[in-house]
Amino acid sequence: MTSERAILANQQNAKASTGPRTASGKKRAAQNALKHGLSAAVANLIAEEETERLIQHLVAGNEGDPAFRKAARELAEAQANLRRVLLIKRTMVEEAMHAGAAQMHPEEISIERGATEILQRLERLERYERRAFSRRNSTARRLNAQIAF
Repeated sequence: MTSERAILANQQNAKASTGPRTASGKKRAAQNALKHGLSAAVANLIAEEETERLIQHLVAGNEGDPAFRKAARELAEAQANLRRVLLIKRTMVEEAMHAGAAQMHPEEISIERGATEILQRLERLERYERRAFSRRNSTARRLNAQIAF
């Protein structure tokens, strides 16, 4: 059980933690979750079209089975998410390579610093890639189980 002293200390700390107060601070804080869009539920129109094409390909011959169509949609969406993650990672690497090539002055080259920075950025995307792989693989197994019946 939490002591009265701890509760009072927590309440005092909470009064000091009010978040950003200025307009620019509020604007910046509102963008905290919008780094790459990988946790967004809505994909772009091109990804939706790709998803629909994959669904049509997967359900060919099983159009009348709603459970099969649902599993096919989940697999297609998982594949589209995986492609988004891999595309963002590839773009990050390409941008880092181009930025490094543009700034190549012999006295300023720091390959280790640049490599460390890009590896840290790629590592932050790792959880999205793992989640996308896992989701795709589990939905593929479910779809295969439905095909086997």
